[in-house]
Amino acid sequence: MKQLFINTKEVFKKIHSLSYPFWVSEVKSKAFLLLGSLSTLMAISTYIFYEHSHPYGKWQTDLQGRKTDVYYDSLKWLVIIATIWLISRVILYFLKIYLSIFWREWMTTFFINKYFSNQSYYELQQKRIIDNPDQRISDDIKSFVEKTVGLYADILDSIFTSMSFFLLLYTISKTLFYVSFGASFFIVSLSILVFGKRLATLNVDQYKKEANFRYNLMRIRENAESIAFYQGEDREKKTSISFLKFIIENKMKILKVSSGLMSLQLLINFIVGALPYIIVAEDYFQMKIEYGTIGQSSLAFGNIIGSL
Repeated sequence: MKQLFINTKEVFKKIHSLSYPFWVSEVKSKAFLLLGSLSTLMAISTYIFYEHSHPYGKWQTDLQGRKTDVYYDSLKWLVIIATIWLISRVILYFLKIYLSIFWREWMTTFFINKYFSNQSYYELQQKRIIDNPDQRISDDIKSFVEKTVGLYADILDSIFTSMSFFLLLYTISKTLFYVSFGASFFIVSLSILVFGKRLATLNVDQYKKEANFRYNLMRIRENAESIAFYQGEDREKKTSISFLKFIIENKMKILKVSSGLMSLQLLINFIVGALPYIIVAEDYFQMKIEYGTIGQSSLAFGNIIGSL
């Protein structure tokens, strides 16, 4: 676990070193405006979803109590809040993708300028300082930007969601509140220690093997005349197929590990969905809470587990 924290710290240091030029560049005003809008809308969206839990619980209670006169009124408010929340999520999605596109354009231009300055492209080719610089500029920057924006959004969303539903769950059931922490710790530890570390290594290897395969095919195209002159087709064919085999072998390893992780996730989702009803049921039988409160607790519990 100690190594995990060290690795995580190292990852965030690298993210900072690569991100810093963008956030202090000539486009920083627009960049921070987009980031601020994204963060604000995420907070509003989370609050709307939190407020959605109250009419959701009342709607279930009205349904269970056969309160026809107020049931459709509760349903109306539920639909209105849900519609507003859906609209906010669509706008949120647009902002997240737009920020990624804007950042990628700036960062790619930034590295292209560095690539062609002082004949750096020639030096990199001659000294083999970095493998596949073309792939790093075209693909790695895209991947880095999209994953960094996604990581920021996920972390912020998790913080807002957990803070919103902590109090709600605590007021409904202290037992369920504490169970959410224990379950989250168990799930995260199991996922990381059994599957996460292995998957991370395999995915990095896959990325490198795919890049090497693509680079080999590009090299064949560039040297087609020489290969044809020396009749080196068989050797180049064997080399290409060997690169492909490396890709497939690693992909099969990823499939095995990810299948195990998926099995764990499905089992956890089933248990998480049932736990609130089991724990809160006794309070309902003793008439301490209404039927809709069980649905509220399930909604809060699921969101806290997911965010943590």
